[in-house]
Amino acid sequence: MTHIHKNAAAPDEGSVYRFELNGVPLYEARIRAVNGCWATIEVIRPIEGPHLSQYKPGQQFDIKVASYTITR
Repeated sequence: MTHIHKNAAAPDEGSVYRFELNGVPLYEARIRAVNGCWATIEVIRPIEGPHLSQYKPGQQFDIKVASYTITR
């Protein structure tokens, strides 16, 4: 896996990444669109953990990219 640093280039549209928030794994998701520091993502697979029930495959929403740890 490759960690994307906060000041690195934006994630690639169409690529799948693993997302963590404050060290907690959340989901694997495909980047649908990137608009500056925001991205629209589509959840591919929720990751086992305390937030598993909050995410469903196919769910789409916008995130602020710099808030997350993103790995390929």
